[in-house]
Amino acid sequence: MAGAGGDPYIAGYVVCGSVAGCPLANSGKCCYAQMDQSSACQAAAASCEAVMSGTTYYGKTTIQCDSSSDCAVGEICCYTEIYIGRSTACAVPSACVDAPPPGPGGYATYRRQVCDPNVVAPTECLSGSCKVATGFSQALPSYLYLCL
Repeated sequence: MAGAGGDPYIAGYVVCGSVAGCPLANSGKCCYAQMDQSSACQAAAASCEAVMSGTTYYGKTTIQCDSSSDCAVGEICCYTEIYIGRSTACAVPSACVDAPPPGPGGYATYRRQVCDPNVVAPTECLSGSCKVATGFSQALPSYLYLCL
């Protein structure tokens, strides 16, 4: 699945590992597992929760948008990280900001705008430039891009 010019970051779908067109319809999503760096295109009922191995929690990232094109007018795609919980979702720009501790559970909340690396003139980013998400956190997939 690719949009104009071969851009896989098209409205209604997210890039999910080797799957370029994971559908978001009916609450679909992509689940990225940090532990083995796997990706799964999932239906609404599927779980994308962190897993524990020994004494270590391995986070998973729920990707429900990968570009502002997946969102309603006036919204952006926003990445949120709270402790081991990671996800993307549509939000108004004023809600896509960091929240210092004590946030939920006493942890800080980190948020960054998610962007389509193929949209360059003008860029989707309200601030910063569109860069691969692993530059922000090694726990994120290399096919996710953030405004940094």
